[in-house]
Amino acid sequence: NVGKKVVILPSSFTSGSRYMHQQYLDSIALYQTFAHPHLFITMTFNPLWPEIQERLRPGGTALDRPDLVARVFKLKKQQLIKDITSENIFGRAIARTHSIEFQKRGFPHMHIIVWLEGKSHLTETELNQIICAEIPDEEVDVEVMDGTSKKPVTKTITNPLFEAVSNFMLHGPCGTADSNLSCMRDGYCRYNFPKDYKSKTEMSEDGYPLYRRRSPEEGGNSIQKWRNNRRITYTNADVVPYNKYLLFKYNCHINVEYCHSVNAIKYHLKYINKGLDSATFTVDDANPSNEIETNEVQE
Repeated sequence: NVGKKVVILPSSFTSGSRYMHQQYLDSIALYQTFAHPHLFITMTFNPLWPEIQERLRPGGTALDRPDLVARVFKLKKQQLIKDITSENIFGRAIARTHSIEFQKRGFPHMHIIVWLEGKSHLTETELNQIICAEIPDEEVDVEVMDGTSKKPVTKTITNPLFEAVSNFMLHGPCGTADSNLSCMRDGYCRYNFPKDYKSKTEMSEDGYPLYRRRSPEEGGNSIQKWRNNRRITYTNADVVPYNKYLLFKYNCHINVEYCHSVNAIKYHLKYINKGLDSATFTVDDANPSNEIETNEVQE
């Protein structure tokens, strides 16, 4: 449309096409400056957070309050970024980039990519310290102060980390009997679950780690849960990698992976190319020649 007026949205307009392109260029610049990133973290909204449940009307759900969902998730996001960049729970972070996506049912999740100082590759020992892919013990022994003798005594309690892994970090069950799951493609899980058992963490040929997942014969724990009206046994092969501190603190699905590729940046900004899950169209009888003016504000 040569000679027509063009109205554009600058990169300062959040979620516009130029804004998304600018975020992509900034993330690629981080990759060019600091080379491969180290950690890829995904945090998903939990509708059972007490901050949500305490403020719902009787009979209401989190889907009824998108304002509350967005506000609480933003506060959680800010605290998580503070833990990574200020509290340095993984070591000193020199750079990070993140994006937030809303699922079709209305709940958000966030991807964070983190660069750590002075590290080209993390060793197997360092990976075991920050990333776990196993089911913890169901009960743990803790020392508490006895009210009568005023002396420390050992008490067995239910491990809260076991409950968190059971609720948020188990994938599947994947198989031909559950081919209706969204992760299934031609009878196989596109996330390659269940994973292979490993007695120790190893680095694969493509640079991605194979986390320690001990088999039941090696002493690995298991969980039994009811899914699709049948009892399913989950083992360490079905655990999504996580960080113990973050999972216990935020009580939601929070996946922590070691990444050493530019593909992580392309993934967390994939909506630049995918676009939004919506479409609009108009029919204009007064303009039969189909000559329209470009106006991104109206779009």
